Order: sequence, then C-alpha cells, then structure tokens
Amino acid sequence: GGKAIIDSFEVNVIDDTTDYSSENKCVIILLEKNLYLDRVEQVVTFHTALKESLSEFVNDGDLIKIVDFSLRDRNNDNKILNNVTDNFTDDVSELYNELEKMKEEIVPNTYNTKNSSELYGAIIEAIDQLNNIDTKFPKSVLVLSEERQNSRSSGTSSASVIEIAKEKNIILNTIKYN
Repeated sequence: GGKAIIDSFEVNVIDDTTDYSSENKCVIILLEKNLYLDRVEQVVTFHTALKESLSEFVNDGDLIKIVDFSLRDRNNDNKILNNVTDNFTDDVSELYNELEKMKEEIVPNTYNTKNSSELYGAIIEAIDQLNNIDTKFPKSVLVLSEERQNSRSSGTSSASVIEIAKEKNIILNTIKYN
C-alpha cells in the first residue's frame, strides 16, 4: 500500500486554574463529519455524546455554535466549515434539534468520504468566526475529531494554528477519538 503521513498534535497536560464552567462563554464546536468507512463510528459517537451533554455545559447567556467539517469544499466557496447551527445561541433545544437534522441530512460526497479532514484549516476558520464576534466572554474552539490532518492541505502546521489562536486570545480544546 501507500505511505500515510499523519501530522498530529502533541499534548502537554497543564493545570488550568481558570474555571469557565459557571461563567458565560463563547464557543464554536467543530464536529468532524468524515464518512470514510473506518471512521463512521467516530462520527456517530461524537454526535451522540454532544447531543447528550448539551444541557451539562450550555448556560443561559452563553454563545454556542456548532459546525461540521471534513475536507475543503471546492463547490462551497472553498470553505471547510458547514453550519449545523446558523448562529451562536444558548438555546439547548435549538442546538439539539439542529444536531438531529444534521444526522438526517448527512450525505456522502467527494469531501467527506476520504480518510482525512482539513483539521487545521477548520480550526483557523473557526478562530476567524470567533474573532468577529463582539463579546467580552472568553472564546474557545472545541474540536471533536480523530485528528487526521489532510497531508495534501495548504501546508498549515499545528504550530501555526496554535500561534494564531494565541494571538487572538482564543482557547483551543480538543477531544480525540481513539
């Protein structure tokens, strides 16, 4: 077979003394939507876990938005992120219902059936969206992914993504499957 090149994040555990759980926050959740045969279980698991946990972390007044991603869609203005929810909201029912609709509307295509995703580009698009939100709330990106970066992408590295987030004071959180 062919040679697979995987660029991965290195994780260092640090003590985080800031607890935002009871404060209002502005979060964009990136849900990987990769329908490659070996990765469907991951998509279903993340989707289900997100739906079941919304009421545990979304507080009144929060600004939460859910998007999905796979590869850059050349037919959709070259974007990576697709809105699951159109706007930032604190309405748990709306978030839940939009996740349910997403599940019903998932259709395999050229961009979501490969063995990798445009992870770094998706995070950069999410940082840009957060940077355009006028709020004093702490801002963060939550990535739910298997974290297999497309080796044929634009050349963005994990280090450059982290640097962009730091420059814009946006926290990156990732939950990796496997």
